[in-house]
Amino acid sequence: MSLNELLDNDLQDHDALKDFKDPTSLARSFIDTQKKIGAMVSLPGSDADADTSDKFYRKLGKPESAESYSLESTGLELDKDSVDQFKGALHTLNLTQDQAQGLVNYLAASSKERLDKVQLTNSETSEKTATDLRIAWGADYDRKSGAVENTVKRFFGDGADELRELAARNPAVSRGLAEIGVSMSENSAAGDTVQSDAENHTIDSALAKIREYQVDGDGPYRNRKHPSHAAAQAEVERLVAHRASEREMESPEVIAEKCFEWVMKNVFPIGNTG
Repeated sequence: MSLNELLDNDLQDHDALKDFKDPTSLARSFIDTQKKIGAMVSLPGSDADADTSDKFYRKLGKPESAESYSLESTGLELDKDSVDQFKGALHTLNLTQDQAQGLVNYLAASSKERLDKVQLTNSETSEKTATDLRIAWGADYDRKSGAVENTVKRFFGDGADELRELAARNPAVSRGLAEIGVSMSENSAAGDTVQSDAENHTIDSALAKIREYQVDGDGPYRNRKHPSHAAAQAEVERLVAHRASEREMESPEVIAEKCFEWVMKNVFPIGNTG
């Protein structure tokens, strides 16, 4: 008996049933459809609770916990705390493992692209700075370049590498450091720079204190909002104004004080933290 013979008149020859020749084929189709419906995931409504939403995203592939993400850094350098926080954000955003890794890959590629651009710009700037200084200094180029290096090594300790890089990109910084180095060399040659150990110790202590103020980005000197900002400014001015008062010509250490004053004003301006 055909399927049509079993149906009510209004269902006979219906377009949706034209492919079914008998009740068995219709039944099989119905069962297959029910299986597919059972495997479907319904999108939670706007009023869905957290548990319902979580179950939905878990079916899509969201890991059970933030710790379950397995991420390849592909060049990103992150400490464990940063990685844990990042995974927590991924889990909060309901991302699947593949989506999370895709985001990491994008961030790594974007970071590398920015770094490459910065390095290229720095390289081009350094080449231009060297060219400009060779023209400006002429035959004195080697001597003044040596004076820059001597000043950096003598007075800037742990910050020497950063200052070298800055000087390589900024001719004004190079000229300032060169002037300090040349002045120290000339004064030393003139024999007017001999100081007692006590004087050297006093000046070295002052320079160390200035350096301490200069490198502390959240400290009272560089942070305008710090309650001791005014006092720190006054202290630095006092330290910078320190002189080897009994000498007609300034010693290298006194010149170095000027160096720190100039660098703090032109390289590490006050108040850049807030």
